[in-house]
Amino acid sequence: MLMKEIIYRAISLTATIASLATTLACTQTNSNSIEYELVELSPPTACNPADINELNEVLCTSNNVNYIFRQGEYVPLQTDSELSPGWLTSFNSLGMAVGHTGNSMNSFPSFYDNGMVSIIDEFGEGASEFSDINNSGIAVGWRGTMNENFIGFVYENGQARILSGCPGYQHTQAMGINNNNEIVINCAGESTPNHLIVVMDANTDIILDDPFLSRIDGRAEGINDKRVVIGTLMGENASKPFIYYPDTGLVKKIGLGHGGSPSRGLLSE
Repeated sequence: MLMKEIIYRAISLTATIASLATTLACTQTNSNSIEYELVELSPPTACNPADINELNEVLCTSNNVNYIFRQGEYVPLQTDSELSPGWLTSFNSLGMAVGHTGNSMNSFPSFYDNGMVSIIDEFGEGASEFSDINNSGIAVGWRGTMNENFIGFVYENGQARILSGCPGYQHTQAMGINNNNEIVINCAGESTPNHLIVVMDANTDIILDDPFLSRIDGRAEGINDKRVVIGTLMGENASKPFIYYPDTGLVKKIGLGHGGSPSRGLLSE
C-alpha cells in the first residue's frame, strides 16, 4: 500500500518558479525505494508549505495570511477575534494550529482553535514559539531566556510546563509531538557531541532509549506516530533532509539539488 511519508518545501526548486509554491511530495512503496512527485500549489501568490495533517490538508502562509489547502482549493484561515495568530507552522485534524507572532527579538507562541486565537505571554520577553501540535491538542515549543538559552515546553489545557531537558545540554528545543505524546527534541550545548536528537515521553519527561537516533549528526523537525523522525543533516551532509526509521535504525538522505528545508509535517497512511 502506498505510504505518504512527508512533505518538503523544496527551496532549490521554488527559486525558479516565482508564482507557484512547488511542494515535493515524498512517497515510499517499500523499505528500499522512495519516489518523488512535484505537486504545484497555485494560490494568488507563492504559499510556503509548513505542515500536513492526517486528512492530507496542507498548511501554508503567503503575505502574512495562513491558508489551508484542501480538495484542490486554498482556504484562508479565519479568526473570530482581533488577534492575529501570526505565522502558523503546525496544525492538526481538529481545527487547531500553532505558531508564533511578533518579531525576531520578541516573539510569542500563538494558539489557533477553530477561529479563536490565544497569545501565550507567560514567558515574558524573548523569542518563544510553538513548533507542533497533536490531535489531542497538546502543543510543544521552545522559549528563549535572558542568557540566550533555549528551553523546551509542553502546552496542554491552557497551561505550559517546562520540559526537564537533556542532561548536560544547555539548549532544549521541542520540535515535534506525535499522537502517542512522544516529543522529538534537539539538544545543544557544550557536551560531546555538541548537539543531540532524542525522543521524550511527554507524560513522564523520560528520554526513550534509541542509540541509533542519538548518532545522527543533524537537527530534527518532526515525528510521526510510528516514531519516524525527519530533519536536516549537519556536518559534511549539511542542509540535506533525512528520514529516520527507528525499527531498523535506517537513515535515508533526501537529495534536493542544493538542499532543501523540511517542513514539520510527517505522516504514514
